[in-house]
Order: sequence, then structure tokens, then C-alpha cells
Amino acid sequence: MKSLYRDQDEYWMQLALSIAKNGIGLTSPNPPVGAVIVKNNKLISSGWHKGAGLPHAEVNAILKHPRKHIRGATLYVTLEPCCTWGKTPPCTDLIINEKIRRVVIGCEDPNPIHSGKGINILRRARIDVRVNVCHEAAKKIIIPFQKKVLTGMPFVTLKMGLSLDGRIADNKGYSRWITCYQSRRLVKRIRQGVDAIIIGGNTAQMDNPSLLSLHPQKQPLRIVLLSQTHPLTSSLRLFNDKWAHKTILVTNTYLPFSITNKLTKKGTQIWCLNNNDNNTTGVSLMPLLHRLGERGCLHVLVEGGGTVAGSFVAEGLIDRYLFFIAPIFLGASGKNAINGYNWLIKKTPKLHFDKVYNIHSDILVIASPFRRNAHIVYDSDILLNKLCLPA
Repeated sequence: MKSLYRDQDEYWMQLALSIAKNGIGLTSPNPPVGAVIVKNNKLISSGWHKGAGLPHAEVNAILKHPRKHIRGATLYVTLEPCCTWGKTPPCTDLIINEKIRRVVIGCEDPNPIHSGKGINILRRARIDVRVNVCHEAAKKIIIPFQKKVLTGMPFVTLKMGLSLDGRIADNKGYSRWITCYQSRRLVKRIRQGVDAIIIGGNTAQMDNPSLLSLHPQKQPLRIVLLSQTHPLTSSLRLFNDKWAHKTILVTNTYLPFSITNKLTKKGTQIWCLNNNDNNTTGVSLMPLLHRLGERGCLHVLVEGGGTVAGSFVAEGLIDRYLFFIAPIFLGASGKNAINGYNWLIKKTPKLHFDKVYNIHSDILVIASPFRRNAHIVYDSDILLNKLCLPA
């Protein structure tokens, strides 16, 4: 019977994990979670967490059906059920009250304050609990949440569009368009899975980007790092579209009232952070990431030019890389992917190539920092599989 249980448990947990992916980019500061309820080896119900302050995955699955259908069933949930009051009641109370017989959990809560407590409460209520089913897959889907819980900073992905010779713009600074339409469309879909996008002032001024995703209601924060050498015009789309309240201008000095008054009237926020790191962006990056973490951001996408990218790479702040490589050359006078840093081969930041995809005429290379002691890294395919890319 145990071996049969294990086969069944993994099957249903994989289903719960696939359902959990629906919440990627929507649940911050909470993690994406999926749940399914099974009785007599038949699917009774399913649910996923749709946003902070809304019912959790277990609740959505349980409340779809009358208690008589739920009583005695098995609940599969990708993350340990919560046991404390927050914006919603404890899920453990509902599980116990609905007389669910068995709970199968993908992984424990990574928060040391809560880890294992929900499991113990369920076991004390004489519910059969099995933990760590499809453990690695369950951990991967919440890596951004885990990083935020343990470090206070969001998970950081660097996205770059490159020519074959490693240039991100031509000699006049223009980058439209290095990559193909399909790659750019994919980037907009990737933005749906993040909470903030970071660019530099030069990129904002030269490209005048909107930095929007394809989601009709939910858009990420748009962070512009402004150094004194890159003045911005207030007519940029970031400051004037309907999502202007999602734009945050980050500087290392207080701006004149005439500028701040004009921007804040349009909804733009202005943060002043000192450049204690003395990096080339003009802004201290780690305090910026901590502040974004305090705002509830779990995942940040860096889309800046060579100066911003170089500073993030040099400070070891990148968790994942997305390189969209186009089959063109821009020559020696093109703009470098990394500015302001020169590394010897022995000291250069090293990466590990995880996946390579063909995106129409381009190639997408997914990489992660090389870490000798890394155990579980964020699954490069989680978001991409959701977008139906080939494996």
C-alpha cells in the first residue's frame, strides 16, 4: 500500500504544482501555491492562490464543494499550510474542521518562524501528514519567496538583448531592434511573472520604453536609476501613461522642486538613496533591493544597459540571466553589454549555462551564477514552461 501511495502522491502533487504556476507574478508578497483534493483516487477539487489578502490555495480548493464531499479526502498542497492569522485565517483550522483525513505537502515553509508548525498542528489533530513529495520541484517554484524571506531581497533576473559580438546597441546608442519580434513578445510575457523592472536613466532617455507586460490589469513597478549624468525629460512614456503611478525614480541626490512637483503630480514616486557602494549606476543597489523587498517584491527583472548590468553583476546580485542573442554583428563601436568593469580571467564572474532555446531567428540562453555549493536553484523552465516554450 505504501508504494501505491507514493506513486499516487507524486502524480497528484505534480498536478498541484502545475496549478500553482497560475499564480506566478500575481501573489507577491506571498508565494505561488497550488492544491488539489482527491477522494477514492478521483480528483474532487483544485485551487491556487490568486493574490495577497485573497484565500489561499487550500481554501479555494476546499470551499468549492460541500463538506460531505471533502470529509475523509486527501489534500495535496505544494507548500506547508499556514497556521497563523494574517490577512486571512489559518489554513490548518479549515483543514481540521473539514475533517480532511490526509495531507500531502510538497515542502515546508522556508520561513524559520513558521517552518514545521503547520505540520505539527495537523499531526496533533490526528491527520496523516506526508511531507516533501516532489520536494525539489516544490522548492524551485518558491525560490524567489525563499530568498525574500531569508535575505529581505527579491530574486533578481538580468535580461539582455545581444548581438553575436556582445553589443547591446549600435554606436549611436540605439537598440531597436536587435532581437526579433518573437523574443520581444516573450519578454513582455516574462514581465508578467515579476514585480519590478529596473533600468538606468540612459536607457529610459534613449529608448523611451513603456516596460509593460501583456497582463491587462497587473503591471510591474518600473524603477529608473538616475545618475547626475543622465537627466531625464518629463515627457517620457514612463511618466505619462496610465501606469505612471507604477514608476519610481531612484536618485542619489535630492532633485529640484520644479522637477519633483511635475513628476509626482503624475503619480511618479521618487526615492533618494545614497551611493554608498560607489558603483557606476549612482545608486546603492543592495539598499534598493531591500526597499523593494519591503514593498513586497519577490522577483525583479533588470533590463538596464551596460552600466546597470555591470554594477549588478559586479556586486554579485544576479540570480538568473536571460540572454537573447540575435544573429547580427554591431562591430567595435557598438555599446558593450558590461560597462565600467574590467576583469582578469581568473577573477571574472562565472556562469553556468542551464538551457538554450531557439526563439525564431534568435537564441535564448538561460544561465545562473556558478556556485560550488549550490543545491537547488530557481527552475529556469518554470515561467518558460508556463509560456509553452519547447523543452
